[in-house]
Amino acid sequence: MRNARIVLAVMAGLMFAGGCAPPERPAEPFWNQELLLRIYLDGLMMIHPELTLDYRLNTPADQQQILDDIERNKQLARRRRLSEPLMPPELMERLERLMVRRLQDYHRRRECQPTRAEVEQYYEDHPEEFRRDTSAKGTPTPTESRVPLEQVARSIEIRLFRERVEEQKAVFLERAMAEHDVEILVAEDLIEAPPPDSPVYRIDGRTVTYEDILNTHSNVYGDRASVEFFQALMKRALQDELLFLSPEADQLRQSREYQFLHEAFEAQWKVLLFLRQEYERNPITEEELRQYYEEHREQLYPAPAETKLIVVSLPKSPEPGPGSADSATEARSARESLEHIHRDFVASASPGAFSFAAYRDTPGLQVTRLEEWTPVHRLGRLIEMDIAGRKPGETSPILASQSAFLFYHLLDRREGGYLPFEEVRPGIELSLRQARMREIRAEFQAD
Repeated sequence: MRNARIVLAVMAGLMFAGGCAPPERPAEPFWNQELLLRIYLDGLMMIHPELTLDYRLNTPADQQQILDDIERNKQLARRRRLSEPLMPPELMERLERLMVRRLQDYHRRRECQPTRAEVEQYYEDHPEEFRRDTSAKGTPTPTESRVPLEQVARSIEIRLFRERVEEQKAVFLERAMAEHDVEILVAEDLIEAPPPDSPVYRIDGRTVTYEDILNTHSNVYGDRASVEFFQALMKRALQDELLFLSPEADQLRQSREYQFLHEAFEAQWKVLLFLRQEYERNPITEEELRQYYEEHREQLYPAPAETKLIVVSLPKSPEPGPGSADSATEARSARESLEHIHRDFVASASPGAFSFAAYRDTPGLQVTRLEEWTPVHRLGRLIEMDIAGRKPGETSPILASQSAFLFYHLLDRREGGYLPFEEVRPGIELSLRQARMREIRAEFQAD
């Protein structure tokens, strides 16, 4: 089994080798309301993604609305004695990781923020980093030869902050790795990312696969088949895992921020299950869904006329001139070239599969195959006016815009109207179900 030093080698480059002890944590954790509510909204995405649609977090009033809603959930859970069933263990574990990771990151950032005195001291201790080019001014004074502190204070603050974060993170990781059995299960010289079910590392006998990492870090995007993406994500996941297991994380689980979030998620889960049970006693009927569709069809579900087509165009002049005779000559030449292509296209046995390879040397020729349904109003006024009355399989004559000649071949079309009921049915059902659940909750809270 590989030891912790190998793990540190794998993670080299992510952090500095830490040698300093982290700053002491404040005796009383800092209560940051907006931070807690942001973590809460992220957690609702795990409990039920639709829940976050009702919330905003832009103003103090928005924050107060969420706090009031959390309190209402707690009251409803107590009054209705909603104690069972408990939140599934796998969901609770994901929420716990979210809470610990975000609170850890916040406290670390808060502790590592340099003071104004430290910024000024760095500025005085590193004068060579802030020298100004004064060669054209003769002999400058010491003050003139340096960039003013106010112009570089922010960059110094950022530099000190980043160094401290990495140093503190390294110390935390060293502590966690000293207390846990860590083993890397993939080769260091990978040439491609492993399959999702491949074991990646083992911590205290628990094996973690690539799929586990992807699920835990679902907000990280990239090419999953890329070995670079895999290695970066593996290092990040192992780092997060060790930080999650660190003594600092245990302290956070005792904090009032953590308790606030834990109680809020637990109450939300209980109320959600309660509302679902009450809803199932009187669910939305098919008749109600269709009635909603008919009443809101014109406002909510219009469908524009759509088409599939091939558009072929040539600019009137590759480099338009100021209206000279040369420009007119170029325009006639472009039209003649497009007329030749148009004749060959119309005469072909299968215009829909026509190849333009023989004309690839024609300057400015552009062929656009719109083989997905495209709203007619997005095709430009010229085509929109000409396409009326044309049938699938027809080819337009050559049309002239201000800057180009073009023609199009109509592959298919469908008239405008309304989105079909079956296509919008899931959205209607979701909207009505959420409205019904809000009514149920209001009814029981009013009792």
